[in-house]
Amino acid sequence: MDDLVFGCLVGVGVGASGNIISTYADRGVLWLIDKFQNHNEIAKKKASDNALEYLNILAERVQKLEEKSSSSSLTLDRALEEPDTSLLLQKALITAASTSNPLKHVLLSDLIVKRLGSNSEDYSSLIAPKACEIIGSLSSDHLKLLSLITGIYNLSPQISSEVRYKAEYDNIIMTYMNNVCCGIKDIKKINNTSFGYLEGMSCLIINPIASSNLSKIVSDKIPSDNFKFELSKLHSYDWWPVFNQTWNTHMSHVRLSTIGLFIGALSNEKITGYNVNLNLQ
Repeated sequence: MDDLVFGCLVGVGVGASGNIISTYADRGVLWLIDKFQNHNEIAKKKASDNALEYLNILAERVQKLEEKSSSSSLTLDRALEEPDTSLLLQKALITAASTSNPLKHVLLSDLIVKRLGSNSEDYSSLIAPKACEIIGSLSSDHLKLLSLITGIYNLSPQISSEVRYKAEYDNIIMTYMNNVCCGIKDIKKINNTSFGYLEGMSCLIINPIASSNLSKIVSDKIPSDNFKFELSKLHSYDWWPVFNQTWNTHMSHVRLSTIGLFIGALSNEKITGYNVNLNLQ
């Protein structure tokens, strides 16, 4: 029965990425059978469906990575032969099979793609295994919250060299802040437990004494010594009341760990649509 339940994974793969994804799926059947062998058939079927959804997402992302890569050293078909990468692929597949959360499937796929496209000594590669474990232990609310915190503290909008006037900078900031913060309305619970859990998962550090200046943080996103953004320009957005309360109560007292920043950047890229180029060196 195990072979029937997990058999749909064999031969998965599309386009240029078919080779590695098919091999990944073939080995994944054995990994999942070992992991779920003592579970009932319904659980096995759900695990198989979850894994299949994840592998299809990963196949698309690996194909895009192959198409844009000009590096001859990027040999994706050999990734499963590298012990650290193989273990990460196994861990990601088992984590994905354990959840039907589409956001987690996307983040796990993006995590693998970043690992495949980086050097084994890069921070992204070193962080990936731990980040994989933590993603599996976070809810959608936690991931959205990390995305928001990362967007406020660590990311910035792209600024054209042709922008010169304060009104233009103001519009850029307002658009950026709206894209980053509007999702706070979709977070079901934001409280002490939310932030305490993220701290317990090593995603952030809470300092109840220190408090960051939001106006300065936002203004510093513009590369101009003379620019200062007035937060009152954000008051008309429907997300502002909840965001402002969350900022004053919790968010102004935190800073992200490297792992929290890594997961937050992955989440932000998916949630906001921004192309994040995060340098963790």
